[in-house]
Amino acid sequence: MDSDDSSGSSNGHDDYEDRVQNVILRAAELLGRRIADQPAPVINQRVPVDRNRIEAHARLMHDYFDDQLRYNARLFRKRFRMTKKLFLRIVGDLEASIDCMHWPWEMCPAAWRGTYTSGHVGRPSLILQAVASNDLRMWNAYFGQQGSHNDINVFEASPILEEIINGLAPSVPFSANGNHYEKGYYLGDDIYPEYATFVKTFSDPIDEKRRLFKKKQEWARKGIERAFGVLKKRWKVLKHLALYWNKKAIQDVCYVCIILHNMILEDEGKAVCQNYNDQ
Repeated sequence: MDSDDSSGSSNGHDDYEDRVQNVILRAAELLGRRIADQPAPVINQRVPVDRNRIEAHARLMHDYFDDQLRYNARLFRKRFRMTKKLFLRIVGDLEASIDCMHWPWEMCPAAWRGTYTSGHVGRPSLILQAVASNDLRMWNAYFGQQGSHNDINVFEASPILEEIINGLAPSVPFSANGNHYEKGYYLGDDIYPEYATFVKTFSDPIDEKRRLFKKKQEWARKGIERAFGVLKKRWKVLKHLALYWNKKAIQDVCYVCIILHNMILEDEGKAVCQNYNDQ
């Protein structure tokens, strides 16, 4: 009697598990059918529009800035709401050049000389990366990288890269041709990355327009070289070997010279941040 009861209970338990499994399988089957009957989601992809910016830029230069203009100064002012002289002045102020210079370090510790020595300098040095506008004002300075680094190594370690990526670069709002812009541009050489904020020259211009652009871009980039030259001429300590043991002391001296350089420009009324009275 007991054996019959135990066998009956085990059979009942097996039947219960079979029913549960059947229910689960039916539920899974119904769910699969429902998913299969649903329409596939519609993904709207953005269609790229070829705006032919190169041709538009060439047409703009031909109409307003070539030697043989299509539109005169009156029509220029009507379209851009300002005189051509003021427009070119603003463009020059919005352009800032980025470059590096080496300050030879005479008292560099012997253990560091290998990593702080560059081949073209020939002795240990510290690198200053700066951004300067055409009025020689320095808007950004980063000093202290090893002399063996190249410009791109210094750029990747500097706060400028982080500011560009995170949208924290200084705001320079301006409007041109009906478009509003919040950021300026950096004039750099070929070693800098392909960012929209960098305006680089052509290494091998293939036509007259590219040769003209290369000439103008390289001329505009002389602002940073002139700024380095004025900085060294104004503060003789930067022109000679750094005679400090402490790297932090050298850094402080460099930054102080740059701050005083900018203060002198502002005091003499030569800084970009001034009122324009062109009519």
